[in-house]
This record gives sequence, structure tokens and C-alpha cells, in this order.
Amino acid sequence: MAKTKHFDSAAGDYALARQVAEHKSIFFAEKAANGGGVDYFQAISGGLRLIPEGPSLDALEKDYAAMLEDGLLAFEQPTFEAVMASCAATQNKINHLALRD
Repeated sequence: MAKTKHFDSAAGDYALARQVAEHKSIFFAEKAANGGGVDYFQAISGGLRLIPEGPSLDALEKDYAAMLEDGLLAFEQPTFEAVMASCAATQNKINHLALRD
């Protein structure tokens, strides 16, 4: 979605973001790496994290390499670094929009 014409309006729509956070909190409750619950409302308050850290990032990179090796990304195969850079740009823009109000 970040590469579509809808991104700016969707990313800046606080009411929509709040609805998504509420929905995820009810229907997709997850545990954080530390065992506590995931706070989806943090993502709409300037604390969105799309890129994991430490062992989780390493595992993601290994999984991505396996997908490339298996040919799961048949047409366009960006590097892991390019994917992470794109995620970082999206994360930063959404967090910036959340903090502007």
C-alpha cells in the first residue's frame, strides 16, 4: 500500500488507524517478544515498528534468503536491504504523521 496513490491519505487518517488498532486488539491479540501483549495503539502514536531487531531480524533475513532461493519472488527480487529500507521509509513517514498532531 505504501507505493500506491492511497498511502498518504490512509497514513494520515487517524480515525482509520484507531479503528485498525481496536480491531487488531480484539481479533488478533499477539504476544510481544518479551511475552507481554502487543500494544497496537502504540503504532498510531508515533511508535510503529515494522523492522524487528536482533535475533528476529536475523531470522527474517534468513527466511527472505530462503524465499529468494526457492524462487518465491519470481519477477522482482529486491535485496533484503532494499526491503528493509522501504519498510524504514514507510515506518518513519507513518510515525512522523502520527506525531504531527
